Amino acid sequence: MDEFKRGASITSEFFPSESNAVSDSPRLCLVVSDPGDGWNGEGILRERIATWTKERGKSPRIYPGALVWCVRKTGRDLREKVELWLAWQKVQREVREGVLGADFEKADLRDIDVKVKQAEDDARDEVWASYHFVIIADHREPDGLKVIDLGAGHASTGETLCGRVITALKSQALLNESVGQGTSIGIGLRH
Repeated sequence: MDEFKRGASITSEFFPSESNAVSDSPRLCLVVSDPGDGWNGEGILRERIATWTKERGKSPRIYPGALVWCVRKTGRDLREKVELWLAWQKVQREVREGVLGADFEKADLRDIDVKVKQAEDDARDEVWASYHFVIIADHREPDGLKVIDLGAGHASTGETLCGRVITALKSQALLNESVGQGTSIGIGLRH
């Protein structure tokens, strides 16, 4: 979640559990799907995003074009990297609290700190590599969804995840920064 918040230029909503949890506003909103949901292009996740893009609760959504969904690829890589990072954090904490004893050399303690930092970097990189599908409303598509595959990214590029999504939308001429038909002031998705 922190990687999506860092340098975000638009509103972000994380891991909604129901359609009412996703705002219905004329402002562009990045909706980050739950890390447990992997995108394979079909099935329940696609149906849910299509429905939640069109409806908020039992009412039609007024601004479906303001939602920009970001969904991770299928697989266990993200989960495994985060679990490893959390495990190293636990070891570090327990060593510092003396739970694992006090017979540690300074080199051992430094090594644990390095392992925690490396695991954190690996988890951050995996967030970038995993969350590479962007989905927006498109009335020309059969189910109303246009899917953009950003490809795997890397945290060290100097860009932000939110910026990466915005850049992809602009490069495909799906997003502009001027006022247009059906667009309020500011950034808007083209339909």
